[in-house]
Amino acid sequence: SWGESLVGNFGLGLFGFVITLPGIALIFCGILAAEISPLVMALTVGVGILYLMAAIVFTTAAKQVFITGLYLDAAEKQIPQGFSAESMQAAFVKK
Repeated sequence: SWGESLVGNFGLGLFGFVITLPGIALIFCGILAAEISPLVMALTVGVGILYLMAAIVFTTAAKQVFITGLYLDAAEKQIPQGFSAESMQAAFVKK
């Protein structure tokens, strides 16, 4: 049944990719701003890198919470607080 959780992991991975796009755009704009001013480039790239780091930490934490919730549901048959029974059952849909 763990193979069915791949859909949830894929969804979280897609979400993580989407929220990292602004950070990537900031870094790209910062590199393009190098012609304007090195200070503007450094600030923009720095903010972009900090944003990316925060997004990665957030998505990693969300993925771990999801995996832990699935484990508790599968191994101990208890629904963790903050999860609904429907969301846990939807993660293990039979093909």
